[in-house]
Amino acid sequence: MDIQEQEQTFGGFMKYMVRGTVAVVVVMVLLAAFVA
Repeated sequence: MDIQEQEQTFGGFMKYMVRGTVAVVVVMVLLAAFVA
């Protein structure tokens, strides 16, 4: 596998991980705000 292909795959993976983490944090904050 070409190193550039690996970098693109890793970049896309990190982008989705960051978005997913932010989404989970937002959901947790909203739940805490509405439940508390």
